[in-house]
Amino acid sequence: MARDHIEQRARYYHSQMDAELLLAGNKYNELPKSYVIFICCHDPLKMKKYVYNIVSRCKEVPELEYGDGVQTIFLSTKGTNDDEVSAEIIKFLKYVGADLRESTRDFESEFVKKLQASIARIKQMRGKEAEYMNTELIMQDRYDAGKAAGKAEGITLGRAEGRAEGMIQGESFTIAKVLRKNPHTDIAVALFDVSPEYVRQIASEHGITLLD
Repeated sequence: MARDHIEQRARYYHSQMDAELLLAGNKYNELPKSYVIFICCHDPLKMKKYVYNIVSRCKEVPELEYGDGVQTIFLSTKGTNDDEVSAEIIKFLKYVGADLRESTRDFESEFVKKLQASIARIKQMRGKEAEYMNTELIMQDRYDAGKAAGKAEGITLGRAEGRAEGMIQGESFTIAKVLRKNPHTDIAVALFDVSPEYVRQIASEHGITLLD
C-alpha cells in the first residue's frame, strides 16, 4: 500500500467498524472501543518513535481525554526511542524490518521465534507454495499499512478477523487475544495504553498465564 494519507486510512477503518455495528442494529451507547493498528516499515509520523498511540483529546483542555473509545496505534520499524519502549516490541519490529536473510537470525524473543517457526512450517508444506506466497504478500501489506486485529499469530491484528472479534467483544477481548499469542504485560500496556494491573486482571479473567 502507498504510505500517503495514513491518518485518513485509519479514520476510514474506524468508520467502517462503527457502520457495520450500527447497521446490525446496535445502539450508539453499545459501540465498543475500536482499535486500528498499522505496522509500518517506515516512520508514519516522522517523530522517530516505535509506537504512536493516538487518542482523542480536547484542544482547549489538553489533559481532558475525550472518551469516544477510538484509538489508533502506529508501530514503526524506524523508531529510535529504545529507552521508552519495551524490549519485546523492539525485537518484533526489528524482525518485521529485516530482509529475508536477516529475518532468520536469533532475535532473542520467544514471540519472534514462534513467527519464524510458523513461516518455516508453511515453506516446508508440500503443495502449499501458493499459500506461502499469498501469506508473504498479506504480511508485507500489513507491515506497510496493516490494521488491527490479528493474523501473524500475535500483535499483527488482521483487518477482517480483528474487526469482527474486537468489535463484538470489545477492549477486554482484544487485549486477551494479544496476550494469548504474546503473554507479556509490557507489550499490552504499550499497545493499548492501559495499566499493568488492568492487563493482569484481563489475563486472570481469560485464564492466561503471563510470562512477566
